[in-house]
Amino acid sequence: MINKWNDVGASTPTRSTLWDSSWPRLVGGPRRSKLLGYFQNRFGIDLHVFDHLILLERPQAYWLLTHSPHVLKLKKLKVHNTGIPALRKMKDHIKPTTTAIQMVGANATKNVVILEKEQLVRVLTEGSVSLSLPVSRGYVILAYDHHTLGCGLYTGSKLIGQIPRSYISYP
Repeated sequence: MINKWNDVGASTPTRSTLWDSSWPRLVGGPRRSKLLGYFQNRFGIDLHVFDHLILLERPQAYWLLTHSPHVLKLKKLKVHNTGIPALRKMKDHIKPTTTAIQMVGANATKNVVILEKEQLVRVLTEGSVSLSLPVSRGYVILAYDHHTLGCGLYTGSKLIGQIPRSYISYP
């Protein structure tokens, strides 16, 4: 039987729901090196860039968080997010996030595409631009005017923007 409440502000009593652990798993050792090695292999970013960060795993992504001796004390907290997303788990590969690329992309030595203004406008407004570039097929770092913008996908003849629309603002 369900009680009907007619009083303003009344509520239906419920049982407590056990909180499924919201704290992500710590990724260490060889697995951490392999995952962060993606940035080194693909973009030439030295692994030392990540020395002050810990890598955490959630169901859909890997996250980076500044290392602190107090982090383990926080595991008892119920959290929605911890740190910044670094790598998304796709069906058969991982994808670097715009946030991570913006954070470490200035350290990249390869697979960086420096866009001209017209190219940038087309990538942002149309989603892609046809180009022949001296970079490997796959994810690339997009830059403009000495600023790291985020991630793109190069197919060999087309550059597809991967920057979330929510990151883009027009004057």
